[in-house]
Amino acid sequence: MLPFVSIVICTKNRCDALQKYALPSLEQLDYPSFEVVVVDDASSDGTQQFLRQYSHSKLRLNVVRNAESSGLCNARNVGIGHSRGEIIAFIDDDCAVTHSWLSEIVRAYDREEVAVVGGISFRGDSEEIYINDRHVWGCNMSFRASIFRQFRFDTGLKYSHYADETDLIGRIIDHGFVRVVAKKAIARHYVEAAAYRKQVPLSGYLNYHYLNAKKGSLWGYYGYVFSHSLKHIALVEYGLNFKGQAMTWLQIVPAVIRKSFYYGYVLLLEIPVAAKRKHAQEEALFRRPRSFPA
Repeated sequence: MLPFVSIVICTKNRCDALQKYALPSLEQLDYPSFEVVVVDDASSDGTQQFLRQYSHSKLRLNVVRNAESSGLCNARNVGIGHSRGEIIAFIDDDCAVTHSWLSEIVRAYDREEVAVVGGISFRGDSEEIYINDRHVWGCNMSFRASIFRQFRFDTGLKYSHYADETDLIGRIIDHGFVRVVAKKAIARHYVEAAAYRKQVPLSGYLNYHYLNAKKGSLWGYYGYVFSHSLKHIALVEYGLNFKGQAMTWLQIVPAVIRKSFYYGYVLLLEIPVAAKRKHAQEEALFRRPRSFPA
């Protein structure tokens, strides 16, 4: 008997993407037994109204709305908590999957130790691979639901939408489970515009610092921050928010001081403290299996 699957889509202010890509493609799936869980992370663009009115005979739509936006990792955890499937799959709202995508995902769970299965993602309608095809990425990934008794997405990765899957899948593999890339489970990622993408060069950088602080020594972490990170952030910040701007010194100096205090606090105190605390909590959770909270 084929397992029941939950497909989770986390969205915020991208109603058009849901209508154009994700939901129409799921309507065409050849897999017989699944539900769709849409987590609306406090959208203000009409997403809720669209989802309330949405109806399709094949799709079982379970809509969950966060009253306040708390980031992608929290939204993913909320989706997991509202899923009923033996397998939980994730796609982005601006992804369209092929009709056999879910069948290929499920087929790859052919061994008990396989806990993570992802597919291949192309950039839009091209044949260009989105990122690469050797790893599993958040726009096209799935997990055995039972794995979430011991693992969850780390909400400490709050600076960007980047690296949530890198962290979670890395921890799952480190504890002896297997990841598989199903080459025929295809999604097309259209990478729709979003407000958060402008700051990705900095916010994603902070997320990866958080990951490094979780895994490595604090001595190595601080060494890298002082030798590389402060200079890198200053240059990127200048390129994103200062270069070419018609600003007076009276505007520039307070802005530089404010940003210096912010990055200093985040890099030197907030990230290492939060990362080490979270690592200890995750290891305790792994050693003490329990049900994932709704």
